[in-house]
Amino acid sequence: MSWCLTSTDERREMSQDPPSTSSGGEEPREEGGAEVDKDARNWATFAHLSGILAGALSAYLFCFLGPLLIWLFKKDESEFISDQAIEALNFQITVTIANVAIAAIVAGSCFILYPLWFALPLLWVAHIVLSIVAAMKASAGEKYRYPVNLRIIR
Repeated sequence: MSWCLTSTDERREMSQDPPSTSSGGEEPREEGGAEVDKDARNWATFAHLSGILAGALSAYLFCFLGPLLIWLFKKDESEFISDQAIEALNFQITVTIANVAIAAIVAGSCFILYPLWFALPLLWVAHIVLSIVAAMKASAGEKYRYPVNLRIIR
């Protein structure tokens, strides 16, 4: 057992609750100060995750369809949904371009650059990981920016 000698003031400070860094149960806020409601966070989360689903179903050729549809139908409901759907859409377009480029380079070289095929699984893993990270941030009400992204749609 260790003994600690503290002054009365230190004991008083230790007995008090530490200041809370959270917002006290409030909803996360958009940049303009408006609250990001749960529905907006859910749609933004789904915009990021829908690229994984569409990519798995279409061999990564149409992974942009999920975020595109969410952006087209939900962009007017919330600035947060619009921002995150556009970010997800741009990332999915980037992934699609990278997939097509790798396939075209390998096929165009008459499979001389066959080892480049191994870049595809690395691209897919990075796509899945970054999409999940983005979905988690969007679920928390935070705007996420992908580290590698062609900003085609603004």
